[in-house]
Amino acid sequence: MDYFVEELIRELDILLKGTFSLVRIQIKKNNGTLFTGIRFERKNQKVSPVVYLEKYYEAYTNGTMTMNNILTSITDQLEENQDMDNIAKKFQNYDSIKNDLDFAVINYELNKEILKERLHKRFLDLAAVCLVRVETQDGLDGIMYVTCPMSNIWGVDEETLMEQCMRNLIKNESHSIFHIKDVLINMFGDAGKDFIDEMMKSIFDEARKDIYVLSNKSRHMGANALLNYDMLHNFAMEHDSNLIIFPSSVHELIVILETDYEAGMLGAEEVKHINEEQVYKEEWLSNSVYIYDREKKKLLIHQLGESLCNNRECERGVI
Repeated sequence: MDYFVEELIRELDILLKGTFSLVRIQIKKNNGTLFTGIRFERKNQKVSPVVYLEKYYEAYTNGTMTMNNILTSITDQLEENQDMDNIAKKFQNYDSIKNDLDFAVINYELNKEILKERLHKRFLDLAAVCLVRVETQDGLDGIMYVTCPMSNIWGVDEETLMEQCMRNLIKNESHSIFHIKDVLINMFGDAGKDFIDEMMKSIFDEARKDIYVLSNKSRHMGANALLNYDMLHNFAMEHDSNLIIFPSSVHELIVILETDYEAGMLGAEEVKHINEEQVYKEEWLSNSVYIYDREKKKLLIHQLGESLCNNRECERGVI
């Protein structure tokens, strides 16, 4: 990747005609994953936009994007984010950002270090982390986590911030539970109807179970739906069943009615295998399986999975 980044910086410097100083950086993100990016610094600009490069490098190496495509995409992002100073000013005032406060849900143990710097509340084997959603096209750049210094600048205590996050989550997130068939139709459209029918037949004719996908409207950090007890409770009561919830990723969850759940179905061991083989490390949520108990009105751990620190990538010393 080093050659790719060096070449990209050279090409960008020529294209931007020295209007920015380009600085290569590495930032630790969720689950200890290191991201490589370019910070675009400009004189008298208080906040510098950052463009992360992993997705571009992958697209470049597999041939789906040329260097020119990547240059165009990055310069377009810079055009969209040229109002960074106004965003910085907005962050200095609590009243101007309080309606954009939200929660992300991430794994607690695997993120202990970064959680020391972020306002959060632990629950089960997870953490609800306070953040501000920023309107950008790139979801990765679309959030800013709230730290203790930020709350001090605002003059707002942690409890107030957490309560505002929860109010916004319930009010703004538009969490939804979709039947998996509807999700597949949305992904593949009418052209994939035969494929979808075959997939549904193989899943449901054998298991005769309904499977649902739970997320938020943006499908970004949608696992925070675990905090939306009202929605979980209404769905559970509507179907007269507790809910078995699988952590597909930090972005979405898989739900099966407990009345459809049988011994030998997907469990904590299978979740661990799926995480290792099919989910990007930065999107891991947990190896556990959860249950929403409609009588207790509580989310509980149904099967406690192994620590994510024991997943194969972590054992190789990735973190």
